Amino acid sequence: MAAPESRRSHIARAAGADVLSAQGGNLVQQTVHRIAAIIRDEALRVGDQLPSEGALVDRLCVSRTVVREAIRALAALGIVDVGNGRRPRVAAATAFPFIMALTHSAQTGQITVQQIWEARSCIEVKTATLAAGFRTDEQSMRLLELAHEMRDCEDHGAVMAGLEIEFHQLIAVASRNILFEHLLASFAPLMLTAVPAAWSTRSTPEEEEEVIENHLGIATAIAEKNSKAAAKAMERHFDRAIGYLVKARYQLP
Repeated sequence: MAAPESRRSHIARAAGADVLSAQGGNLVQQTVHRIAAIIRDEALRVGDQLPSEGALVDRLCVSRTVVREAIRALAALGIVDVGNGRRPRVAAATAFPFIMALTHSAQTGQITVQQIWEARSCIEVKTATLAAGFRTDEQSMRLLELAHEMRDCEDHGAVMAGLEIEFHQLIAVASRNILFEHLLASFAPLMLTAVPAAWSTRSTPEEEEEVIENHLGIATAIAEKNSKAAAKAMERHFDRAIGYLVKARYQLP
């Protein structure tokens, strides 16, 4: 009897099957992948023009209609920029695909609040660590300002949510890792409802002050370029934040 397949081999085989499946589909989907491959293989960079529509028709042996549909799909995914009277260009990366994927998964019940905040916690601890090493003086000053603005904020709804989103997004920007920046941006729509829900369960001044002190601790550690302290402060913040969401029985919108 053959030895059981290792877990690593199984995962790699499954991932390969997913890629092959994604590259299948109808002619338009196949053309989307083939145009994306042209961008990759020709090392095109942001702002570079794609081959003309006619060149793509000849190269890919498909109709103009298929090429146009594929370009529209790539534009919707944020991979190319299109405009009247000019050839499509390679687009700059944005958080849009991440936002769409996370929002869709949340709204269709494919992920839970617990899973979202566990993933966000892991990402944010790393971004805080990196931000402590790479932040600029301006970023450090703004983080401290935001923490103090949160202390003075009496609106624990949309205004507080906006301050928290800016605080955490700025840390992601300061990490100098664009992937973390985009991943964190994808959580922003959910934070608009999660932050007020968590604040609604903080019934004492001491609990409210603890939240502010946690944010000040994160901002101070980053300002002092203390990576370990920044990571620990972020871990403490998320341990408490998840507890408040559970207490609020928060459900995804």
